[in-house]
Amino acid sequence: MSKLLAWVIPALMLGALVFNSAGAEENKYVGDPEKNCAICHKDQVTAWKKWPMAKAWDRLNDKQKKDEKCFACHVTGYKKAGGYVSMEKTPKLVGIQCEACHGPAGNHMKVPLTDKAKKKSSMTVPTEASCKVCHAKAGNPNFKEFKYADAVKKLADHKPKKK
Repeated sequence: MSKLLAWVIPALMLGALVFNSAGAEENKYVGDPEKNCAICHKDQVTAWKKWPMAKAWDRLNDKQKKDEKCFACHVTGYKKAGGYVSMEKTPKLVGIQCEACHGPAGNHMKVPLTDKAKKKSSMTVPTEASCKVCHAKAGNPNFKEFKYADAVKKLADHKPKKK
């Protein structure tokens, strides 16, 4: 009996996993904030375009633009499902865009505007830890001291206005 259970239980668990994920759709990066994000977040996209992050790719020299070590902090979604692959394959994900900090927006864009709670919960809220993935001394030849509280103050114009 125990040999049967040793086989049946893992099979049932695998079946449940497959069943639960069968209807789940992968959340995809959409890129192109001016076209996609600005539909609802025009003020935030306008503010983003003024920040150094929006020009992260442009600050790289030609050699760095071919160095994969630079991609994680200078493109959106590198080495993540549906994220940046190359300039030829995913040009809409070049640079640090909305989805670099807030996660893929494919599912967010599918949520009806009337479902504000689901809209809000479908995106990531950046944290000090998530910012420090790129704003860290390790592996960053151009590191400048990063103070999260100061960065948050500088991004005040990015916060959606309460209605």
